[in-house]
Amino acid sequence: PRLHIRHRRKVLWCFLVLFFYSTRHLGSFVVPQNGFPLKGGSRNVQIGRLTVNVVGADAADGSWNPAEQAALVSNSGLEDEWGSYNMTFWENGHCDLVLTGFGRGDLVDRMCTEARDIIAGFDQDLECRCLADVRRALGSSPMAFARAVSFLRETGPRWKRATIVAPKPIAAIFDVAIRVARIEGVRFFGDRESAQAWISDS
Repeated sequence: PRLHIRHRRKVLWCFLVLFFYSTRHLGSFVVPQNGFPLKGGSRNVQIGRLTVNVVGADAADGSWNPAEQAALVSNSGLEDEWGSYNMTFWENGHCDLVLTGFGRGDLVDRMCTEARDIIAGFDQDLECRCLADVRRALGSSPMAFARAVSFLRETGPRWKRATIVAPKPIAAIFDVAIRVARIEGVRFFGDRESAQAWISDS
């Protein structure tokens, strides 16, 4: 469906803000050449009807897991010359997502497809939570934005709570995507500690 004229204006404004923001910050931004650290080997885990390849015996360093006894389902990531993502899921439905750089269509599509398949493999009554850390993100292409909105619309009912850690220009883009997808229960924070405290509170 086409975006309402009000949403189209917000999207255009946000992309203009991101253009100047990324022009100012891209020169000093460096994506880690070796990506994010993943520990251990890999194995297949059966979650419902879905078989997930788990990379690493533990979650990535610094990831959020309020239920420490929950088993790791997936710890994966992808990096290209523009940006990267690192995404960790536990069997209790908790997700920790870190985005860096500029999100292009292929990278965001793979991330959303992977997350959708993992969520589909969970019990239908399981309520998911997500902490998205995008403090080092620089925005996304229109194609990537549209794919993210589609993912949010598709999986929206499964999310009980979600929080986004982001600077204001990036938070503006996510806010538009969330409003267009009509997702509720999302809070924005400027620091990770406050976000973790809020999302862990049942």
